[in-house]
Amino acid sequence: MIVKKRMVSDAITLSPDDSFKKAINIVQDKGIRHLPVVDNGRVVGIVTDRDLAKASPSAATSLSVYELNYLLSSITIKDLMTKKPITVDANAPIEEAAKLIHEHNIGALPVVEDGKFVGLVTKSDILGTFVEILGLGIPSVRLELDLENRAGALMETLKTIRDAGGYLVSIITFQKEEAGIRKSVVRVRVDDEAALRAALEKAGPPIMKVCDVCRLD
Repeated sequence: MIVKKRMVSDAITLSPDDSFKKAINIVQDKGIRHLPVVDNGRVVGIVTDRDLAKASPSAATSLSVYELNYLLSSITIKDLMTKKPITVDANAPIEEAAKLIHEHNIGALPVVEDGKFVGLVTKSDILGTFVEILGLGIPSVRLELDLENRAGALMETLKTIRDAGGYLVSIITFQKEEAGIRKSVVRVRVDDEAALRAALEKAGPPIMKVCDVCRLD
């Protein structure tokens, strides 16, 4: 799945010369946390609700309402935005967006195509995608297995699951290796959970250990 399929294509944007007051009104009215800053179609920055909160006057300010409104109107987005934000291409795999968000500890990525802004992808969009990919909304049995870390081990395991009446929903294999073991989580649809567990425990290598079997409805 590519980023273009999961991004928000009608994301609200700001220009560098927009006022702080305009931005804070959008955040409060729309409940938006990330506002890309776009100039002539290109991403030049991003402003978050936290940026705006930091710039907001304290409740203890001695300024009059008139002075406060003047101050808020005089602050522009270019004074607050994070310049040259990290972006992701619209045709990149969704995994690339997830990696960038994780590595840089950010909440959203402006999406570009041919150098132009086309949308926004957020942590929530990424999480929703992986919930869908992993089949978490499908009633299934979750198998946590220790497999031999060798070519063909997973295919042999899937054959055992199939022969026990299991229908594959999703697979995850963890990259961290432990003494020749590859930890894997497999979700399957199966009528007889107990029979499936018994078949897996009886199979032996490449299945080194059946760590957990639980039904998720």
